[in-house]
Amino acid sequence: MATCLTCGAELETVDSPCSSCSATIEPQPTQAQQQPTDRLSSPPESMDASPFATMPIMDFATDRDVLATPAPPRSTNYVLPKNSRGLLAVFVGAFALFDFLAVPLTAVISTRPDEAIVFLMMVFYFATYIAQVSLLTIWMVFAPLKLVARVAWALGAAVLGISAFFLGVLVVTSGDFGPGAGIYFFIGITYLIGPYPLCLLAAQLGLWIMRFWRHWRIVRVDAAADEAKHKPLRILDVMIATGFVAVALALLQGLKFDGGRQEPLYVLFVLAMAGFTAIYAAALLIPTVWAAMRSPPSLSKAFTAIAIHVAVIVITMLIGALIEGRGGPSGGTWAVFLLTAIIHCAILLSILTAFRRRGYVLRKKGE
Repeated sequence: MATCLTCGAELETVDSPCSSCSATIEPQPTQAQQQPTDRLSSPPESMDASPFATMPIMDFATDRDVLATPAPPRSTNYVLPKNSRGLLAVFVGAFALFDFLAVPLTAVISTRPDEAIVFLMMVFYFATYIAQVSLLTIWMVFAPLKLVARVAWALGAAVLGISAFFLGVLVVTSGDFGPGAGIYFFIGITYLIGPYPLCLLAAQLGLWIMRFWRHWRIVRVDAAADEAKHKPLRILDVMIATGFVAVALALLQGLKFDGGRQEPLYVLFVLAMAGFTAIYAAALLIPTVWAAMRSPPSLSKAFTAIAIHVAVIVITMLIGALIEGRGGPSGGTWAVFLLTAIIHCAILLSILTAFRRRGYVLRKKGE
C-alpha cells in the first residue's frame, strides 16, 4: 500500500493513480539501484580503513591539453608601448638636432653686437647639455626596461648626440683646422670625452641608492605591485655594470700624452669632478624625478624642485667663494648659474611630465 502525497488517500500500488486528485507518485529508486551511484560518490565501508581511500583522483592531461593551455601573460612592465617609443624618438631626435646646430648657431650669434642675446643663448646651450646628461642618468636607472636595454639605448643616444655635435663642428670649420691643429683638436676632444663615462656613473650613484633602498622605479600605471622585490639584478646585469665601470676607468687611465707620461693633475681633477657630480646630481635629480613622476601631480611639487635647484646653486657658489677667499661671485656669474639651474629643471620637468601623461609613474617600496 502507498499513500498519495497530495491528498493523503491510500493507493493500491506505487504506480497507480490517485482516484481523488488524479496524481501519480513517481517510483523511487531502490537501494540496489542507488548502489552504482553511491560507489562513485563514496567508497564502500570495507575500504574506509585503506590509506588509498582518501587519495584524490589524479587527472593526467594529454599533450593536446598542454598545447591548448594559454601561456601566462607577459609582463608589460619592461616593454615600451608604441606611443612611448614615438615620444622617446621625438626627444632623442630633438636633442640630436640641437647638438648639431649648437656650434653653427653660436658662430652666427657671436657676430651680433647684442650681448644679451649671446648671453641667453649660451646659458640655454649649457642648460640643455646638462639636461641631456641628466635624462640619460635617469633613463639608465629608472627606465622600465631591462638593464641591458637601458644601457644600449643610453649609449646609442649618447653616441648620436656626440656625433651630431662633431658634425656641427665640421660644418663650421669645413674640416680645416689649420696647419698642425688637427692633433691638438683630437687631444682636446679626448680630454673632453674621456671623463664622460665616469661622471655619468657618478651622477647615477644617488639614484641607484634610491632604487635599492626605497625600490624607486618608473613603471606603467597598471604594472604589478612592488615588482622590484621579485626581480633582483641578474648576474648578466652585474657583469654589464662592472664592464661599464672598467671602460670608464680605462678611458681615464688612457689619457697619456707628453711622451707617454700620465698627467696626474688632470686625473685628480676628473676624480674630484666625478665626486662633485655625484653629490650635485643626487641633490637635483632625486627631487626632480619625485616632482614630475610621483602621483598625484601638482604645481607645488614642480616649484619645490625648482627651489631646490636654485638653493643648491646658491650654496655651491657660496662655498666656492669661501674656498677661494673672495667676497663672492659677480652679478653676471650669479645670473648665469641661476638661469642655467632654472632652465635645466624646467627641461627635466617638461620631458618627465610628458611621459607621466603617457601612463608612467614613480613607485616606491610597498607599492
